[in-house]
Amino acid sequence: MGTLFLAAAAAVLFASAALAFFRPAARASRILFLAGALLQLAAFCLLVRSFIVNDFSVVYVRDNSSLATPLIYKISATWAGQQGSFLLWALLTSVSVIPLLGAKGRWIFPIAAAAAAAFALVSFSAANPFVHAAPAADGSGLRTILRNPWMAIHPPVLFFGYALTVIPFARALDAVIRKDLAALVSSRASVFLIAAVTGAGIALGGIWAYETLGWGGFWGWDPVENSSLVPWLVSVALVHVLLLQSKRGHWEKMSFALSASLFILALLSSFLTRSGILASVSVHSFTSSSLALPLGFMTSCAIIAPSIVFAKERRNFPPSKKQEAFREIVFGTGVTIFIFYAFMILGATIAPLAFVAAGRAPASVKVSFFNNVSVVFATLFLCASLICIPWQIRRPKWKTAAAAALCSALLFAFAFLRFTPFSPWLHLSAAAAGATVALCVIRLFSGNVRPMFPTLLGHAGLALFIAGCIAVGVLSTSERKEIPAGDTIEVAGTKITFGGIKDEGRKGSFLLTIEERGSKHETGIPFEKLPDGSIMSVRPAISHGLLRDTYLYIEGFLSKADIEKIVKTEKLEAKPVDTVLVNVSKKEMILFVLAGTVLLVAGLFAGFIRSWRAK
Repeated sequence: MGTLFLAAAAAVLFASAALAFFRPAARASRILFLAGALLQLAAFCLLVRSFIVNDFSVVYVRDNSSLATPLIYKISATWAGQQGSFLLWALLTSVSVIPLLGAKGRWIFPIAAAAAAAFALVSFSAANPFVHAAPAADGSGLRTILRNPWMAIHPPVLFFGYALTVIPFARALDAVIRKDLAALVSSRASVFLIAAVTGAGIALGGIWAYETLGWGGFWGWDPVENSSLVPWLVSVALVHVLLLQSKRGHWEKMSFALSASLFILALLSSFLTRSGILASVSVHSFTSSSLALPLGFMTSCAIIAPSIVFAKERRNFPPSKKQEAFREIVFGTGVTIFIFYAFMILGATIAPLAFVAAGRAPASVKVSFFNNVSVVFATLFLCASLICIPWQIRRPKWKTAAAAALCSALLFAFAFLRFTPFSPWLHLSAAAAGATVALCVIRLFSGNVRPMFPTLLGHAGLALFIAGCIAVGVLSTSERKEIPAGDTIEVAGTKITFGGIKDEGRKGSFLLTIEERGSKHETGIPFEKLPDGSIMSVRPAISHGLLRDTYLYIEGFLSKADIEKIVKTEKLEAKPVDTVLVNVSKKEMILFVLAGTVLLVAGLFAGFIRSWRAK
């Protein structure tokens, strides 16, 4: 039944898209589109039901759920794998097209409907989650690292952001085809929403990584993480470009290019994640699948279509105007820096493919490269923001504002200088972040703040986020030690007793007693047994503080049998017992990262609401 729904949805949506290109059939095409979207929704609901009732005759359900899986994770398991998550993306794309049913542009709905139809066809033909097999008594169960509340909501939010990118894509092509370049700015509200939703999705994924993966951080510059960051960076840049176009009446070429790039980058992100080409250098990437070819074809079509439109209509774009105002020059430079940073990350992310093409083993770009380059770009962008934001602080208060900004800048810079060697870019970035936060706070309380509220909130959040990332990166400390079962050691001011392991077959937990800041508690860090018999820790133990988190995870484990082999081989006299290698980190100022993220996303949502009301 589910396959039938998917097939019907693909057929109906393709019929809708085909009819939409003919004006007399416009009404019929829109009715058909709603019917196709409802069929997709029915298919998705049927998949959710299959998980809830434990229908293990469905291979996808059997591979991602079990009788013991809690209800909430049975539902989230719907999008835990390739097929279910792609069906969700296809459904959300159709939902995103529904507001365009009454769009005034002649080609907006036909283009968007064609994209939704392509997703529906791929979901049916290459990512069908309703493949059946002989019924099984139980399923494999959802992986432990996916049993996390943040992971339950992270994929739907991120996919919704990706799905929304079809709106500026369709509007941009329509505006250029109709030779109405001023209509490019009509996408501003949707671009704000894309930036806000995608940013929220990335943030939720960061929290999940921090609490689950056990690599000691919320961001590891993994290729799949980067591929989701690039569309967000471009969406933020596009928000500013559309602002320039609406105020100054130019930047049309950049508006068109970025509007088209958003959808292309969303497809490219999925292609990099799902094709398996980055599986050897990414902890997130799926292995190779049948989605590689259709996603590659969709991405190619998304690149070719706007390229043809631009080539045909390029003479209708006005020549670039000379920017005369100093603030506009700096504004444009800041936007260009942001765009260059986004595509630099993309280039470094897909660099392993160059090794593969050359017949060599793939190797990812070092994390230190991303960190160092990010500090430079963050500094440049914050400095441009300080110049470009129209502070409009009243005269009696400008001296106070300037003094507060200077003091805040010096405070941030010296705070880092106190604990780290001098680095021009690092400390200038900290100073710019401090000044930006101070000026934004003062401006918020200086009257007539309503028009500037989203801007101030977003830039203050970005500055606070950058300061927090720098603090976490340069001020945090970590220490590693081995602990035999029954022993107590002190690591980074924390006393840890290893009480052995609790074996539950395919999974279990490391039993630890942790004593810190006068409190003592017992905890179990879960692990999974891999097919080769080794043990992998899947969740750290985190003690949250106001300005510092204590982050403990298991880096390695040697069983009693392993120790016995070592003792016999090297003729030692040590007593063989289970032994763990623990890593204890002190994460400084992690609250700045969280607070900055919340403010940044809130500022983007506020910008969406303001742009929507201004329509």
